[in-house]
Amino acid sequence: MPEKTPPAIGYNVLRELHVGGMARLSLAVTADGRQIVQRQLLTRHLIGFRMRRAFIEGTRIRQALSPHPRIVDSLERGVRGLMPYELIEYVDGSSLRRLLQNKDACLATDTLVILRQCAEGLAHVHESGFVHLDVKPENFLVTQAAGGLEVKLTDFDLARDATAKRSRWQSGTAAYLAPEQIRKDVVGTPADVFAFGILAYQLVTGRMPFQGKHEKQLRWRQTSERFVPKPARSLAPDLSPKVDKLITKCLEKDPEDRFPSMVYLCEELRRK
Repeated sequence: MPEKTPPAIGYNVLRELHVGGMARLSLAVTADGRQIVQRQLLTRHLIGFRMRRAFIEGTRIRQALSPHPRIVDSLERGVRGLMPYELIEYVDGSSLRRLLQNKDACLATDTLVILRQCAEGLAHVHESGFVHLDVKPENFLVTQAAGGLEVKLTDFDLARDATAKRSRWQSGTAAYLAPEQIRKDVVGTPADVFAFGILAYQLVTGRMPFQGKHEKQLRWRQTSERFVPKPARSLAPDLSPKVDKLITKCLEKDPEDRFPSMVYLCEELRRK
């Protein structure tokens, strides 16, 4: 648990940015004029041991991963009274989800750059001994500047040590769950690889590889060997055969048939 110490960084909260999931995010400014973000556990989760523990564990993992160019870095973490919080860097950009919704031009012109940088962030997570477990477009922030695109991974509330174990509950976002998460089997870094494959497929084709008219059908398609998504290249003819094969390998239903971690996939994307 974070120590109950006074905040080391002096700052003033300016305005609320977002409320959702476990936390409230607020834009703040430090005494020297630097913008940062304050994340606090939502009050309704204070008495929920599992949620509170997950939030605190997420702040620990973010701190362990920081600093890194592909991670929204931790600046401070702690507890005020009973309220866990963290201060993180402010990223002046949009989520990959919003870019997808707006069909931003960068998705077509910088597809490989985005995929590589998303993979680099996850590779750092895996190389550091953790698994993210909530890989989805909302959790990648993209900054577009004159120097090019910068992608950073955030939201570690579901992350944990990568030591394989059987899940007691199903965590993550339904559309991006790996088969072993749905079955509540042993879950490790290959689950993030599967979710990255879904994200990559969505990025290059504009469609999800697994869709269903209802949740039961979606879950069947995500878990059954009898359902195989169309190759991404059949929907995006300009996609290179190599990237198409990489995405297909990520989406294998058996974790043993995927890349064992994003470190290996990251190396393959760098060779492209």
